[in-house]
Amino acid sequence: MDSANTENAGMDMTPIMNVFNEWHAANTSKKIRAVIEANERAGKYRAGFALYGYIKGTDEKKLPIRDEPAASIVHRMFEMRASGISPNKIAQTFNDEGILTPGDYKEQKLGIPNTQHSHHRWSCTTVKQLLQNPTYLGHLVQMRTTNLSYKNKKVVKRDPDEMVTVENTNEAIVSQELWDKCREMEASVSQGKKTATGFVHPLSGLVYCADCGNKMYMKYNNNRHSRKGPRIYYRENYCCGAYEKFGPRACSSHYIQIKILNQIVLTDIRSRMSMVSLEEKAAREEFLRRNEQISSRDGKADQKRLNQAKRRMVELDKLISSVYEDKVLGKIPEDVCVGLLKKYQDEKVTIKATVTEIERKSSEAGKDAADMDEFIKRLKAYMDVPELTREMCMELIDFVTVDECPGKYSKEPREIHIYYKLIDKSAKSEQLQSWEQNK
Repeated sequence: MDSANTENAGMDMTPIMNVFNEWHAANTSKKIRAVIEANERAGKYRAGFALYGYIKGTDEKKLPIRDEPAASIVHRMFEMRASGISPNKIAQTFNDEGILTPGDYKEQKLGIPNTQHSHHRWSCTTVKQLLQNPTYLGHLVQMRTTNLSYKNKKVVKRDPDEMVTVENTNEAIVSQELWDKCREMEASVSQGKKTATGFVHPLSGLVYCADCGNKMYMKYNNNRHSRKGPRIYYRENYCCGAYEKFGPRACSSHYIQIKILNQIVLTDIRSRMSMVSLEEKAAREEFLRRNEQISSRDGKADQKRLNQAKRRMVELDKLISSVYEDKVLGKIPEDVCVGLLKKYQDEKVTIKATVTEIERKSSEAGKDAADMDEFIKRLKAYMDVPELTREMCMELIDFVTVDECPGKYSKEPREIHIYYKLIDKSAKSEQLQSWEQNK
């Protein structure tokens, strides 16, 4: 307003005009946001161009249409991740094969220039972003980001419950089963460690110390026949991570040779395969019976904790109300009131988290039969595998615990616990709680 004529009588209205202009801009922004949200809830695809693996349709909603060969590459990417291959390794494989990146493919296919700075190479980040996009399931998830306001254009990510999801809008490239396997791999405790030759041992990252709960490290005893000759590894082993970092004051070594542990795990898996192949129905009932015993015991304890938590929630609500009343009546000073309210509110938050966790476990208890069928299906897929493989371990095993080594040359037995996916959820939970208590 430096150039405004201050002698003009209309200047007296400038503050009011500014308020109206501000209101008009805010109201216009609100209406535009409402229209955008309505279109997205109606299943209209608003992206400037389709996700890699699709092209934009020509219908009214512009829904994505499957695009080859990009769609096949996407499906292959999901299969590789489901088999235990890391996003970084997937990116390296695509680079080695000369597969065009999404930006370069878009430029070649549609003639849309890739304006972003690019090395024209697949990266781990690109692979991760594609693997986490539910559009490949056939669902549109839009309004993932927003601006802070019509004044502040900073882009922020929305919470998942604020995003707009419309299911079954376009052709899926991956199945729900394949998608779930990829999520399972992401939640796995193992990322795997490569050897100098690029080999990842089947149980790498899945082996834990039974006593302290630390991951066990891969170690190598090696021998070199001549100074110039190649290094020969003749004994690979696992050793407690806490022992390796802090010595015997933290934990014992829990030393075990990798080939011995692999053989133990393979033998146990084969015994389960044998049960399934000989009498699948009996094996299924046996697995379920064992799970029901554990679930029944845990269920009683959880129900007791749930009842106690709900009773305490009612007590806390009464206590909070009484604190407010005492403050209004002047019976307690303000600082005491604030302190008590904070204490009670913090306890309520903790109890709510406990109740949510117990209810989640109860809801999962009814999935035992379906989980057992899925586990048997996975076992059957590896019936003819001659040796333990990385893919087999990632599909079947959550983790393995190794008990303390009885002695360097001792032949005394030691306990090796194998926690299988889908069927050992209760036992896994118990082990994790035991480690948490021992910290």
